[in-house]
Amino acid sequence: MAGWDPYYLARWLYRRLREDETREARFERAQDAAEKAKQDRAEARAELADQLANLPTAARVAAARATFDRWEAANLEAIMDLQEDLRVAEAQLETVLARAFVLPDGRSVFKTADGQRVMDERCADVTQLIAPDLIEDHRPAWETFQQHADRMDQLNDQLTERLEFQSRMDTARDRMDSGELSVDELDALEAELGGAFAT
Repeated sequence: MAGWDPYYLARWLYRRLREDETREARFERAQDAAEKAKQDRAEARAELADQLANLPTAARVAAARATFDRWEAANLEAIMDLQEDLRVAEAQLETVLARAFVLPDGRSVFKTADGQRVMDERCADVTQLIAPDLIEDHRPAWETFQQHADRMDQLNDQLTERLEFQSRMDTARDRMDSGELSVDELDALEAELGGAFAT
């Protein structure tokens, strides 16, 4: 034992203990990493399974497409009908305006049915500019003009709604064609568009 120096012996033992600790630590880290990788793979598989389970079936997508086709066909027919109605309403309004009394500045004016006021085509009271008595009785009354103007506004609003619905339908079809819609999203889309179509 005379050849063993206690200092070097202690150093050698210390290194061996550290190597054993390091080996154990590396082993534990490797086990932890393997366990985490296994857990991550399991979570990824579960997430993929959830996504696949939440994708609509081909039959469900086909049924939705058929519904959208019916709505789109009816909506396009409604758009064409509204455009025709607008053409007729515009011609009727032009006829009323052609028969109206015209001020020197070019504004068309109408006497109210009660004969008390004069209104221009922008709904402004212009009685101070022209007396109601100066407008002949054979000219259209303000209420007639207003009725035709209101009808034009109503038809324009309806046409705008139908065009907006068509735009939403196009967006819905694009989303459906992307194949990324979930069952819940497809149901929500059908409910939203179905509600809008009913209006």
